[in-house]
Amino acid sequence: MSLVLILAAAVQAATPAPAFPPDTARDASSTEEAGRDYRVGPEDVLHIAVYGHPDLTQTVAVQADGAFVFPLVGTRRLLEVLAKAGPMTPSAGSEAVVVRARNPEARPVLPAEVAGAAPDALAEVIHVDLRDIQAGDLAQNVALLPRDTVFVPAAPRVFVSGHVPSPGGYPFAPGTTVRQAVGLAGGSARSAGRIRVLREIGGRARPVPVGLDDLVQAGDTIIVRGGLF
Repeated sequence: MSLVLILAAAVQAATPAPAFPPDTARDASSTEEAGRDYRVGPEDVLHIAVYGHPDLTQTVAVQADGAFVFPLVGTRRLLEVLAKAGPMTPSAGSEAVVVRARNPEARPVLPAEVAGAAPDALAEVIHVDLRDIQAGDLAQNVALLPRDTVFVPAAPRVFVSGHVPSPGGYPFAPGTTVRQAVGLAGGSARSAGRIRVLREIGGRARPVPVGLDDLVQAGDTIIVRGGLF
């Protein structure tokens, strides 16, 4: 069912509006014009009528955060928006990034624009670990505001190449060892001397000495030489 919300007798403000003589047409017109430009805020009371569904018509109070709850609508939060966007791709990471413009009148801000700006100058960046929400921490399910941009970056990867059955890039998880990374590609490492790890250092890929049980870092490339599986 598609809902169309109509604000009827729209706002009862927390501070009463000044009274005007009923016979003053100019004042009445000014009051009507001011009502059109009124911005709804906390503690306001809204009378909401749903066209064609009088059973849903009701009066609601605006909460301190500027939101209100309405049947079949509720508050639209991060998880609801992600659900509406459809299932995530296999390459999606476990973190969502909400970019919130500092200027409420500005256009939405993209994550790439924030990366090159001074911290917090253009927008607030909120990082949300989706695993925390899945574990039941609903405090991480942030309420979204108009012009927010939600971005789900691709998961960081570790790359395995050489003599393994399935070379390629694999999602990186903190705590992954060289042995485990080689195993993701179907290999079975038996000798640390036959493995080479390249890591970006100072903008260049450089070899780093590692053992089978040393931890890999996101972006590492593991080159497996022959005779390991």
